[in-house]
Amino acid sequence: MTELTFYKDYKSNEELRKSFNELATLVFGLSFEDWYKKGYWNNRLSLILMLKGLM
Repeated sequence: MTELTFYKDYKSNEELRKSFNELATLVFGLSFEDWYKKGYWNNRLSLILMLKGLM
């Protein structure tokens, strides 16, 4: 059984951010990468992520 790994505030982790953006693009048709690069993803937003088997 693969365990889940918990991540909080992973915006500076390029691999996790890329994974999040791929999912957002697949599900919603949008990406947050430009938003991140322009500095809008700051400490006021802290996303939580649970991954299974990625890292």
